[in-house]
Amino acid sequence: MNLALRIPDNATVLLDTNPIIYLLEGHPLATRFEPILRRCRTGRIQSAGHAHHAGRGCVWALRAGKEALAQRYRSTLTNGPGWTLRPLDADIAVLAAASAYVTA
Repeated sequence: MNLALRIPDNATVLLDTNPIIYLLEGHPLATRFEPILRRCRTGRIQSAGHAHHAGRGCVWALRAGKEALAQRYRSTLTNGPGWTLRPLDADIAVLAAASAYVTA
């Protein structure tokens, strides 16, 4: 069964940085995560992230002189529908470690 279908409505998921990078940079691997990302964009589920996501994505973009892409990271993660930034604390770190074994 598709992982996105196993996530109940109104749930909050913690996404790793890579799917966010794939989505915002139009990488072919974004399609693998599209069912989950679509549910986030439509508000059926929420995606929790932390400032590290924005920072990690922006590093490459800024080094490459792609300021518009860096701004897109910030805008998506702070104002995008279905996205919530949370402080990185021990609970979030443990959830992230536990979810490292889940693949879409």
